Amino acid sequence: METEYKTVIATQLEAEITRLRLEQTKLQTLLDVSRALNIARTPDDVLKLIIQTAVASGATGAYLLYIDLNPSGEPEWAEIVASWVRDEDFGAMPPGFRIQLADFPFNRLWLANPNETQFIPDVAQAEMIDDNLRPMLVGFGTQALIVVPLTQGGRWVGLMGIGWPEPHSFSDLEVALYQAVPALAAPVVENLRVVANQEHVIEQRTAEMRETRNMLQTVLDTIPVRVFWKDTESRFLGCNRLFAQDMGCTSPDELIGKSDYDFASADRAESYRADDQAVRETRQARLNIEEQLTRGDGSTLWLRTSKVPLLDRAGQCIGTLGAGDRSAEAGAGGTVYPHHPHHGSHHRHAAHRRD
Repeated sequence: METEYKTVIATQLEAEITRLRLEQTKLQTLLDVSRALNIARTPDDVLKLIIQTAVASGATGAYLLYIDLNPSGEPEWAEIVASWVRDEDFGAMPPGFRIQLADFPFNRLWLANPNETQFIPDVAQAEMIDDNLRPMLVGFGTQALIVVPLTQGGRWVGLMGIGWPEPHSFSDLEVALYQAVPALAAPVVENLRVVANQEHVIEQRTAEMRETRNMLQTVLDTIPVRVFWKDTESRFLGCNRLFAQDMGCTSPDELIGKSDYDFASADRAESYRADDQAVRETRQARLNIEEQLTRGDGSTLWLRTSKVPLLDRAGQCIGTLGAGDRSAEAGAGGTVYPHHPHHGSHHRHAAHRRD
């Protein structure tokens, strides 16, 4: 009798130890997944983390989708953002593939329960799978399935599915993990989607700004007027092609970051900087300044130049904008004056005309 009693106690203790070890494994797995999700940077990261336990038990395919809602807040579109297959020859639906849910046969299965993970151990016996959907799943090589809804506050964010090629008896660890996944993964997936949307907007706006800048540069390079703009230190921020050519440069980019000291004698450069500073400090335009410009080939011409302050959205002066064309007083053809021998062919200078 005593021996039987000890055997019963030993059996119970062993069962309890096994249970405690399983609970410890569950907790550790959930903790590891939770920590890893916190540093996930892409949908692929999320999917690979979530399916590790399923892969170990024989899963052969998985996918993660974003769900788009209609104006009423109902799921309307699904987009595959990550997928995995064990056999690469089988092929996976590529990221970016979009599905209109209203006419999609998996719609009822995917969206049947937004609050709980669905475990389908045997597709052939599952009551929730109708006779139309069952052969499709079997055709995809799926005999067992997990559908993980990803919702935030009752609002659909995404969906995750994992499939097995044979009927599968889900372990306690799998049940515990995939019941917890919606709470663990939904906020991460939503954050990734927000970041992706922001990056898309930034890329789109950057492309639009680049297109606008290119169009503006084309206009500036086409007009028969010399245009330039400088920062608060009188360094060139940009110019059009005509001005760059006059300064002896092959493109406007060559002037960026340079100053008048790179193209004129010190006294003339200082005079230009004084003009720029006066425009910035007074925020008053200086119009129709007669200047003599010495070009890269040694020839000179008179320009009528105007300068205005550049202001940012806050009204702060951030530089000067200048534009000039050939002076009418120099003749219709733009009279060319002899180049003074004191200045080398690489020095451009201008002198204010004082009439």
